[in-house]
Order: sequence, then structure tokens, then C-alpha cells
Amino acid sequence: MQINALHRSTDLRPLPYICVSFLQVLLAITYLSCGVWAQHYPETAQIPHFDTLHGEILPDPYHWLRDRESDLVQEHLLRENKYTLKKTRHSKGLQKHLYNEFISRILETDLTVPYYERGYWYYERYEAGMDYEILCRKKESLDAPEEVMLDVNQMAALYDYYSLEDFLVSPSNQFLGFLVDLQGSNQTELFFKDITTDVVLPYSVPQTAMMAWLGDFVVVYCKMDSLNRSYQVWRHNIGEDPKADQLLYEEKDPAFSVNLYANKSEEYIFLETTSSTSNEVHYLHVDSLDSPFQLFRAREPNHLYYLDYFKDHFFIFSNLDAINFKVLKTPVGQTEGQNWKEIIPHREEVLLEEFELFEDYFVILEKNRGVPELRIQPWGEEPYYIQFEDANYTLYLEENPDFKSHALRFSYESFTVPYTVYTYDMKERTRTIIKQDSIPDAYNPDLYHSERVFVPARDGAEIPVTLVYRKDLKRPEGNPLLQEAYGAYGVGFDIYFNPGIPSLLDRGVVYAVAHVRGGNELGRQWYEAGRMLNKRNSFYDFIDCSEYLIDKKYTQKKDIIAYGASAGGLIMGVVANECPELYRAIVLDVPFVDLINTMSDPTLPLTTSEYEEWGNPGKPEHFRYMRTYSPYENVKAQDYPPMLFISSRFDFNVGFWEPTKLVARLRDKKTDENPILLAVDMYAGHSGASGRYDQWKELAFLYAYVLNTFGIRK
Repeated sequence: MQINALHRSTDLRPLPYICVSFLQVLLAITYLSCGVWAQHYPETAQIPHFDTLHGEILPDPYHWLRDRESDLVQEHLLRENKYTLKKTRHSKGLQKHLYNEFISRILETDLTVPYYERGYWYYERYEAGMDYEILCRKKESLDAPEEVMLDVNQMAALYDYYSLEDFLVSPSNQFLGFLVDLQGSNQTELFFKDITTDVVLPYSVPQTAMMAWLGDFVVVYCKMDSLNRSYQVWRHNIGEDPKADQLLYEEKDPAFSVNLYANKSEEYIFLETTSSTSNEVHYLHVDSLDSPFQLFRAREPNHLYYLDYFKDHFFIFSNLDAINFKVLKTPVGQTEGQNWKEIIPHREEVLLEEFELFEDYFVILEKNRGVPELRIQPWGEEPYYIQFEDANYTLYLEENPDFKSHALRFSYESFTVPYTVYTYDMKERTRTIIKQDSIPDAYNPDLYHSERVFVPARDGAEIPVTLVYRKDLKRPEGNPLLQEAYGAYGVGFDIYFNPGIPSLLDRGVVYAVAHVRGGNELGRQWYEAGRMLNKRNSFYDFIDCSEYLIDKKYTQKKDIIAYGASAGGLIMGVVANECPELYRAIVLDVPFVDLINTMSDPTLPLTTSEYEEWGNPGKPEHFRYMRTYSPYENVKAQDYPPMLFISSRFDFNVGFWEPTKLVARLRDKKTDENPILLAVDMYAGHSGASGRYDQWKELAFLYAYVLNTFGIRK
């Protein structure tokens, strides 16, 4: 949420004097009764609306808020923003101070580590005062003149929102294909630029999702439908009218979406169509551009696999009879299962996440008991691991385009160690830092301690929790604590360095991440234990972690602020309904909280593709289970802690109306006077503001709310 959006001029028409519908009349009366500048929170009209599922009547009096383009809805959101601005005005000084602290911990003028590919060194750089990256390259030598491929700052100047999502240079090094989100909707537009002439081609391809080059002048890209599902693959010839593009593949099953990727040598393009639990992969050799994609193995229930290619073999990353994946290979042309040869067997306690192929080495990124590991496998020899010291951290495989190299490039960061890029000599077994995000002298990592504990859950499971705090904390009885979780889609909560977190720690706050079920921290089974009819485990885990941290004196009751974003916001909504007495406040960021209504509407983006994640309320068993926890349906007449909701009007992943409706229902039913605030960015989407400085302002607003709620004013 960009709080500055509250001051921007808008093109919204004022509330009309003459209302043309029964709904408008009711809303007008409501607004006139409360007034734009009323001291009380904005009133929300209740318009009768009912749905019936499996014999149960579900009242939804705030259904009218779903209309994104309605003048009345937009006026309501602006009133909510004005109310939030009024209630947080006292923290403006702290917000500014926090923002300056954040900026002091980053290099405003910086560049990424260059990587070499097809005769050029490629990198991105940032300039102080500029929101966006500049894509650059140098021919053959880093001492060569710089070529600016794309200055995103210039491109973004005409838009309220502009996010460069991906880019790829053609094999001939002449063309740049780049995907841009212009609304925060996760639906990108494909543009092309001739780098040699510095000219953006005079056309674009809308509603795209991803792309890959098939040759110097041929592109394949994925097309998105009205529900933000990537469902088609098209072929485009550079310079031709996109209306002449050729459809190569269409996915008919609404539970599946398609994507594209190329192997390292760019000899094969892979077309993957996938759901949450199964997929299939098609492949095409770039020397056979006029041939159709070939199916590797047809989709099967609960089978996920991924392909790569090296030396006349396909390498298969598969969870067939191996929940945490194994690696196999088979000769090209012999894709039947009986030809698959196992390279790395399945291990129950280790999740295989990613691999990288080299001529002499096979590199695997694993997760062992929630902690990342890098396994180096010299062909024909015993594997070994690179050792790290932090209690928990994040590893990424960086750009490694050279097959013949012995040098592996990877990055590392933790709560206390900034983003660091290493080159690791796999032959000599030595590593060298080639870049670390520079932190000014004001930041001293020796002041902070990070640790990982395992919390016993009510059903006997052990939940990992990663914490960071100052070593000199003064309150033995417990400290203010910010507890966060996500727990969905099999996505683990990566532990990364956030230049903003020291601003909390230096003010005595403990920061804790609860790795609840629904993620993949303890393997694929950790995900299975937190989805569908097991989803309640995610909520119980979060509460059990809070109680453990209180019991062990990391904090005390009513001294925890709970925070969750997107699917993590669902956890916060349930926690607020079921265990409000534990928390000082709860923050819900772009939260998924109107579960049953959203999952009952197949016309909304993501609904049909996420039945495997949450369930389908059209099925009685799923509905009954979801009905027990869906936040919107389970608001009670009880005391709630202060709550802050953050949303974006152009969020197509989680509609802005979900938190807006829940805010209205909470205010209507709760029995206390604690404020419920809603802040809506009127210009952004699910990820918030696109510019980096605006993102820091968003974080300053959030952290100022957290600190003020803890009674910390400076």
C-alpha cells in the first residue's frame, strides 16, 4: 500500500447528486449521514444479497463492493483511505524517519554482477533517485563501451504503474523481448526492441505471460485468458502483425496453465502445462521449428516432473513414487518409463528443489529439515556439500550459462547477512565473494542474533520458527514480537536480508517467521499437510507458535503483532476470529479472506485453478470444511485487537473487495472500540507499488504502524 496514493489527484467523478438506482440511493443516504470528514469510520451500506450452498443460506450484504469500476465503490475506498490517513497522521514523522533509515542501508547507485553469454556481458544497474532498473551490456569485455538495452525509468514515466517482469535477448543478440505489467494485474504485455538501432518495434502483444526465443526472428509466447490463466502458446515472427501469429497449443482444462522454458544450451524449448499436483511436458528442438511439440509423458494424478537436456539425454526431475523428488535420465527418443535411469534417489527427509547441469558436474539445490543445501556431484564421483554457518538462510542458483565452466555462481543471504553472490570453483572447492550488497557503517551485523527453534504442535508435529533479534535485549519477561507466516502453495518462506528489519530490531522488537504447514519447508509432505482438508493445520501451527514464544519468554501475551500477506492473510483472518486475545494487533496485507464466495465464482481469476489448493465449495465435504474457518463467514460478536488491512484496487489475485468486505463486517459485529483500518492503493496490484522508492515508503508505513501499536514512538 502506498500511503502517498491518498494525496494523488484522481479522475473519479464526484458522488452524483441524482442517484439512478436503488443501490445508489441507499449508498448516498449512508454517506451523507456519516459525511466525508466524519470522525467515525466510514459507514458501509448493507444491501441484501444471499447465496445458498448445500442448503445453507449465506448472507453477503457487502456484495456490492465487488464492482471495481463503480464510482460509488471508488468513493468508498477513498473515504477509507482518508480515515486511515487521519488515524495514522501522528506517525508521519516516524514514517519519514524509518524511510530514511531504510534508504541509508542500500546503495542507491548500484549494479548487478555481470554474466557472460553469447559474446556479451549483461548486467542491470540503478541510479540514485531513479525507481527502476537500466538493462545494459558490453561486448566481449567489461572495459568495452556500455550499451543501454532498456532504461525502464524512461519507459515507466508515462504510467502510474510499470513493472518489468521478464526479458530475453534473441540468439543473434539483436532483439530484446520484454514483458511489462502496466496495471499490477499479473497480465503482461510483450514488447520488442531492436537493440542495434535502439528502436522499440511499433507493436506489442497484450495478455501475455511468458516467452522464449525459437530462433533469431521467431518467438513463442503464452497467452492469458480473462481469468489470468496462461492457456495458449503462440508463435510470432518478429516484424509481422501479431494477428498473423500461429496457435501452437491450447490447454482446455481450467485447472491447468501453461508455461515455457529453454534448456541452458537453448537447443530445446519445453512447454509445460501444470496444476498444483500434476503436469506434463512437451518439447521441441530449435532445429525443427516447423514441427509440432512432442509430448514427453502424459499427465497423471499426483505426478509432477520437469525436464532438462544434456548430451543426448533428457534429465527428469520427478516425484513419481518419490514425494520429495528424485532425478533420472533417459536418452532422447526413449521417453518410456522403463528407460529412465535413476541418478539421485528419493530421500524422505530431503526435498530436491532445483538442479543445474554442467559438463563435469551436476548441482542440486536441496532443502534438509527446512535449511537449504548445495550438493555438488562430479560425474562418476562421490557428491559433496558446500557448508554454511547461519541457522537459516536462502540460497539461489544465479546465471550459469557456460556448460564447460567449473565455476558455479550462487547467492546467499540471511536475516543478518546481505545478499551475497559467490563464485564457487567446483574443482578446487573454493569460493569467492564477487559481490555483496553494501551496507553503510551504520549497520553492524554483530549486534544481531538469528536462531531456529522447533515448536511442538498440538498434533505432535514440529514447526520450524526462525527468529532474529538484538543480542542486548533488556526485557527477560518478554519483548514486543512481530510474527509472520505464509503457508500455502508448497512455497517455503525464504529467509532473506531485509534492510528494513534492523529498524525494528534496534527498537527492541523480535521478528519471527513461523514456517507453518502449507509451505514446503519440511518437504512436499509439509505442503500436503496444510492444504485442502488439512488447511486448519496452518492456523493451528501459527497459534501454537505464538503460545510457545510466550512460554519461552521471547515475548508475552498481547505483545505479539501477527502479520500475513496474500494466502498468509487468510491465516491472520482465521487467527483474528479464533484467538484474538493473544495479539496486540493483526495486519492483513492483500489478504485472501472471502474464501467461500471467491472459490464459488469460476469467473474470477485463479478460482478453478486453485480448487486443488483450497477445495471446491461446490462439493459438500469441501464446503463444510471451508465453512468452519473462512474469515468472512466466521466473524463473531466479540472483542478484536486493532487491525490494519492493506489492499490494491487492481489486485487481480485477491480482489480488493475481500478485505473491504471483511473490514465492514468486523466493524458491524465486534464489541470493542479498537480501530479497524483499511488502506487501498488505487493504482497498484497484488505486489503493491512498482517503483523501489515507493516500495520503501510502503514498508515505512507498515513498520510505523507496528511500532506505534507497540507504543514505540521514535
